[in-house]
Amino acid sequence: MPISFRCETCRRSIRVPDGSEGKPTRCPDCYSIQLIPFPAPSKPSPKKQKKTAQPGEVEDPLGITGKNESRWEPTYPRNPSTEDKPANNFSPPTSTSTAPPELTNNPFADVEAIAYEGGITAPYTTTTTDDEMWMHERAGKGRQTLVVLSVILMAISTAMIFLALVVLAARVVSFIGQPFQDPRWVARLAGGMILVGLQVATLFALNEARRLGNWTSAVTGMILSLLPCCNLTTLLLIPAFLPIWGLVLLFRPEIKAQFISHWDHSPE
Repeated sequence: MPISFRCETCRRSIRVPDGSEGKPTRCPDCYSIQLIPFPAPSKPSPKKQKKTAQPGEVEDPLGITGKNESRWEPTYPRNPSTEDKPANNFSPPTSTSTAPPELTNNPFADVEAIAYEGGITAPYTTTTTDDEMWMHERAGKGRQTLVVLSVILMAISTAMIFLALVVLAARVVSFIGQPFQDPRWVARLAGGMILVGLQVATLFALNEARRLGNWTSAVTGMILSLLPCCNLTTLLLIPAFLPIWGLVLLFRPEIKAQFISHWDHSPE
């Protein structure tokens, strides 16, 4: 029967085959090392205590022999005057006597005290390895870098949208009074509107990369940022390096696992 438990980092359900208790495994989502727990032990049945023979009795299952007593000598009760008087061992309480433990409402107080005195540790706690710490730090730095790159590209896209709107408005003003049947005017107007639409789509796609929303939209935004029609600054070498860097970060497994779309499609 397979063993099913949840990851301590991302709470994803992990299922492993039976017989792998106590072995380390890796979470497929957050790549953290988990220790496979042991099943809850069953309570042992109380053992019946065997009756031992009394020192004055002989093993006689049929009860024929009985005790070694004479049947002809009557037994008399013991004289109460010859009985030993109980010793008076009572001593008044002193200041050095220990006070009884205070009762608390916490049912786990005794358990916590015993665990603290005995140095008992939780059976499922595992020490964090250097590789796991390095992966967590790498994922955090990569996420911060992706957010910074997305903000820079969004600022550039906003400036490009503003310039495209200014150029589109100037063309509309310049063609005022001319016949609408001119095919060149219609082509320029349609091209300007398509350009503005692509730049707006790039801006929204880059916002998905900034907030770690939809991974596919984030990749689309980085690809559109490489096109000169959406980002004129890519004609230079340095601004064109920013979307390429963003694509490299997006295709890293630890960065892809942090997107909301990856959580929604991950199997339980």
